[in-house]
Amino acid sequence: MKKQTNGLILLLSLFLIACHHESETPESNSVLSFQDSLSYKILKGRNRGITNLVFSPSGDHIAASGLDAKIQVWDIKDWKLIQELNHEAEIYDLAYSQDGSTLAATDGQGEIRLWNLKSGQVIWTHQLEEWALCLEFFKNESVVIGNQNGNIDFLSIVNGEILRSIDHKSSALNLAISPKHNYLAADIPVKLYDPESGELLKRTRAYSMCALAFHPNESILVSGEGSEGTRVLSLPDGEITQRLLMTAETFAFGPYGRSKIKVKMPVRAVAFNPKGDLLAISGPTKTIHIYSVVENTISQKPMMMYQGHQMTVTSLAFSPNGQFLASGSLDGIVRIWKQN
Repeated sequence: MKKQTNGLILLLSLFLIACHHESETPESNSVLSFQDSLSYKILKGRNRGITNLVFSPSGDHIAASGLDAKIQVWDIKDWKLIQELNHEAEIYDLAYSQDGSTLAATDGQGEIRLWNLKSGQVIWTHQLEEWALCLEFFKNESVVIGNQNGNIDFLSIVNGEILRSIDHKSSALNLAISPKHNYLAADIPVKLYDPESGELLKRTRAYSMCALAFHPNESILVSGEGSEGTRVLSLPDGEITQRLLMTAETFAFGPYGRSKIKVKMPVRAVAFNPKGDLLAISGPTKTIHIYSVVENTISQKPMMMYQGHQMTVTSLAFSPNGQFLASGSLDGIVRIWKQN
């Protein structure tokens, strides 16, 4: 009998909390440019939500996972669907290996699968007692997973066996490995580890719950918070240096009737472009905010806002050459935004 999972319930409870807002604004309400439904390409083909998306290291392909238990891969030359890989349950996260030959994915039945993209076959499967919401590749050696038993496990890329574990002491909803492999970040709360030794480097005052992204030069870490936008942490000290709030307007009923109020919103997805001079942020508000980054400081006002998704934006990824920003949503659509 298949194991029942609470993973889908958790995802929906985290991300479908802003269904009836009238409009949304960043903390500073003036922006340079606003683009409405001007996405460069729209990739359809599924009737359930996108949970994550990633570009291949070469930038030739983009893969997206979803609640329909499918991984879909498109070729960016013509944006045609070229591959579809099937799991038995909703897929929470996926990642490309450094050489782009394999994809790792974690699903709602607690299975971690490593896929050979050339053959379309499963190389190995690792079965968890519970499930994992997040995974990343560490170098070309292992697949790192945030296990719900409180461990961060390093699985052999060869056979899927556990090579070593970090005692994280709590379930990780998100994890990220820095570009130069000097840091591993995992929540809740956000802790910084040395991925080689497993040594705890810093317990921070960020809580994430939604997303983590390292700057390309490893100088800052951005944490998508569950209730108040983002927190920006300096590295290596892990201290909070900035907060970027995201708010939405909604209606409340009180003793004097119906009135508009502004509420703080979570951030579900964050991503730096390869140059590190842009940061993309989004979430239940459905709008993607693009901020400029100068000398490790993020602008308080977004320089651009993209709109087009009809439900929570769950994932953001820049292409390796920085030409495209991809966004995936619970509306089941991947949108491609061309960067000037």
